[in-house]
Amino acid sequence: MFTRVRELIESRHQNAMKWKEEGERKIVGYLCTYSPEEIIHASGAIPVRVVGSGEPVTLADAHLQTFYCTFCRGFLDECLKGSYDYLDALIGGYSCDHYDTAFEIWTHNRPTAFNRKIDIPSIVNTPEAKEFFIEELKIFRNKLGEAMGVEISDDALRNSINVYNTHRTLLKETYLLRKKDTPAITGTEALETLLAGMYMLKEEHNQLMEELLSGIEDREACAAGAARLMVTGSELDDAGIYRLIEELGAVVVTDDICTGTRYMWDLTPEQGDPIEAIADRYLNKIPCPVKHPSDPRYDHIQNMVNEFNVQGVVIIIRKFCNTFEWDNPRLAEFLRKINIPYTQIELDTTFGSDEVKSKVQGLMDIIGG
Repeated sequence: MFTRVRELIESRHQNAMKWKEEGERKIVGYLCTYSPEEIIHASGAIPVRVVGSGEPVTLADAHLQTFYCTFCRGFLDECLKGSYDYLDALIGGYSCDHYDTAFEIWTHNRPTAFNRKIDIPSIVNTPEAKEFFIEELKIFRNKLGEAMGVEISDDALRNSINVYNTHRTLLKETYLLRKKDTPAITGTEALETLLAGMYMLKEEHNQLMEELLSGIEDREACAAGAARLMVTGSELDDAGIYRLIEELGAVVVTDDICTGTRYMWDLTPEQGDPIEAIADRYLNKIPCPVKHPSDPRYDHIQNMVNEFNVQGVVIIIRKFCNTFEWDNPRLAEFLRKINIPYTQIELDTTFGSDEVKSKVQGLMDIIGG
């Protein structure tokens, strides 16, 4: 099953182009986990997360300064290479200036038929933020519907909310399998399962996860007594780092990353007006450091440490990611306060296995000592 998951990740571009050739659905790329996927799905399109390739940047640095975050440089490089030319639309949810600039360069150099940047409040816990975001989502709903040639009805939105809540619930179930002393699934397998769902039809991914969860509970994916680590920080679109960590004998039991729990831990209310429900979900989900207040994120980290019996934390920061670098001193102070040892790894568009292994082994020595 997990071999199939990895194949879906590796063939994501070919699969998307196949959908287009067969005339099934239009493909909409999105740049951030604050992009309202339910509305995209309700239009009949397939939302796919835009990521880099993990290869050195060859084209993007002619358009972006090299001190821009490596995630933005990575996905812009893939755009300029033509890897995402199959997209019918590109959606950006404002999160930081680096994302914003990369979006503008993309749409200038390789525009899709429909480009839209959704303005998402940075301070999310005020009545004004909710009122503003509801109106922004209404505009997006209408503009996207016009571009897709459909009217996005309330019933279609409610159906999509249900599909996505099912998806998030199933993903959460795979995460909970790692609470046990001998987890039934590794961190690598859990991350790859989540990533595969970002690149394919949600209904098909839901079916795949139901098959995966059937009968897996008694599986023992790692040795008893393995160091139980949590990963926190920037986006991870490559499970290679998890694989290196777990090859050392540790197990990644949970995370706090945008391509992890911050993506799927919170559900969308299924009652009331669907646009208001979607606004509630995205404003109140576990925040990344670019959103304020950030206290709910620290409550989430504390809960993960307690619930998953975390013994150490690996902080992963994308090089030149200003928001995470700004937040990092508070995160380090917080982990010291709750007596959780940690190590930090800085990622470029690629990463060195020796550095990852050295730093994680040092952390494991502290835990074991």
